[in-house]
Amino acid sequence: MTIIGFTSNPSALLLQLTETSVIAKQIVLPRASPYFQILDNKQFDFGWENNILVICDHTTSNNEFELLFPSMLPHATTGNFFILLSILDKQDGVIIAGTLGLKDYATVRKNLRVRRNNKYLPIIWKEGTNEADKIEENSSN
Repeated sequence: MTIIGFTSNPSALLLQLTETSVIAKQIVLPRASPYFQILDNKQFDFGWENNILVICDHTTSNNEFELLFPSMLPHATTGNFFILLSILDKQDGVIIAGTLGLKDYATVRKNLRVRRNNKYLPIIWKEGTNEADKIEENSSN
């Protein structure tokens, strides 16, 4: 299972969990990935509420959507791109999150207002598509 962890800095780690070990790596995404633009950019907001982690690029404020999670107030965060993740665990100041589950979609609908019918983009991790995985496979051969 591949999940993503955020510390309060914020910095991003890629964690691979098995029954016997946890392997942590820095996040490495292809330059063409839309997620790279957010995670590589130091100017993004993130907040969480009800086991949902929200990452938002606030560099362009075009009021196309508004996040209403209380943890991201006192001012609403606006922008043009955001990612939603499900929080799996919180320990020692680290949030571990993965792809949204079915129960998370109901929470999102209750807590998130999207203007002009814009869609949010949940991350779906696929094994073997991360550049860090390819580097590790090549170094072990």
